[in-house]
Amino acid sequence: MEKTVLIALSEDERTSAIARAIISREAEIFAYELNISNYDAMLADPLAAPELRAQITATLKTEHVEHGKALAFYRAMKAQLPEATLAKIVLAEKAKIIP
Repeated sequence: MEKTVLIALSEDERTSAIARAIISREAEIFAYELNISNYDAMLADPLAAPELRAQITATLKTEHVEHGKALAFYRAMKAQLPEATLAKIVLAEKAKIIP
């Protein structure tokens, strides 16, 4: 894909936007992983009703798919920032959001 030549967005603003997106994606990945763990625990409960098990199993499949998509986006965004300073950039941006 050909990149659009941006006029108003500076390289620093672009970097900040990517860093903020990485922060949001990490929260999303965490939420999927938490949900998956909880659904696995619910399925391990021998007292869970069969109807509940069926619903959880279907939901769990969706969670795995969405988790995979979130991870793919996360990796793609991380690849757009210099690896050597990635953590520093992201943590600096997080400090602006949550001082």
